[in-house]
Amino acid sequence: MRDHHISRERLHQLFKYRDGNLFRHESDRPIGSTRKDGYRMTSVDGRQYLVHRLIYLFHYGQLPPIIDHIDCNPSNNCIENLRALDKSRNGLNRKNPKKNSKTQVLGVYYDKSRNRFTAEIRVDGIKRQLGRFKTASEAHQAYLQARSKAF
Repeated sequence: MRDHHISRERLHQLFKYRDGNLFRHESDRPIGSTRKDGYRMTSVDGRQYLVHRLIYLFHYGQLPPIIDHIDCNPSNNCIENLRALDKSRNGLNRKNPKKNSKTQVLGVYYDKSRNRFTAEIRVDGIKRQLGRFKTASEAHQAYLQARSKAF
């Protein structure tokens, strides 16, 4: 699926945008169909595209490698819900991010030798230790604050 061949001008020739959807000028039916994972796909000029990428290009005239749905809902393609992110920041914005298998808390690890919970976050490929805490809940709060600042 190579979407760098279509231009903003071509999209404006073919479509109008309204409420998170693209419509052909002569139609009131949104383009595309929804895949099992919730993303909408469509074909334009014989090529397949993810609709949210077309909407981003329609508005901004460029296609970054990663376009994130802020609310983690792949069917919400409102332009206000789409943003360009790098790979590491996109990984922080997941509906069900990985939790530590032992603590079952996101961004928190138990350090048995210190009898403390350690909070860590990875941003831009760099792991940062956020501190050691008496409870997993305190460590998780530190992680959430750091995650919020990363965005």
